[in-house]
Amino acid sequence: MEGLKDHRSGVCSNYSPLFVTKTYGCIQRLDGGSAVFTYPNSPIKCAGAPQKIAYITADYLCHNVRLLVGIFLFQIPGLMEGLKDHRSGVCSNYSPLFVTKTYGCIQRLDGGIAVFTYPDSPVKCAGAPQKIAYITADYMYRV
Repeated sequence: MEGLKDHRSGVCSNYSPLFVTKTYGCIQRLDGGSAVFTYPNSPIKCAGAPQKIAYITADYLCHNVRLLVGIFLFQIPGLMEGLKDHRSGVCSNYSPLFVTKTYGCIQRLDGGIAVFTYPDSPVKCAGAPQKIAYITADYMYRV
């Protein structure tokens, strides 16, 4: 990967023990701009692994009194297309760009099965991913 061996670049990887310490050093030096986390295009052993570094980065920045503007985990195949398509039922409550779409999707439910996912990694509030399922169930009960 271009830039990976250059210790001054911000290109990092967690897939080799040779570069993990470089990744943590980059996190410690992050003082502005954007951090982009990618998801590999090939099968991997643990699907949650690429997201974990984003969560570790967020945790580090939050605990070290730095402004955390956003984390972009939109490298999941098909996710951005589904989020941008207002006719799809794909929603996310983890981005201010797409959270308003969620309630409209709930209102358009007219049967079938609603699927709610839970992250395959630690989250700050364990109940947060479940709340939208409860809100949807309550809404469907009332209509």
